[in-house]
Amino acid sequence: MSTFSAKPAEVVHEWFVIDATDK
Repeated sequence: MSTFSAKPAEVVHEWFVIDATDK
């Protein structure tokens, strides 16, 4: 996972998409 290399906003967006698709 490239969380440290990505911008905070991008990381939040990625996790939001993953959480949304998981539910």
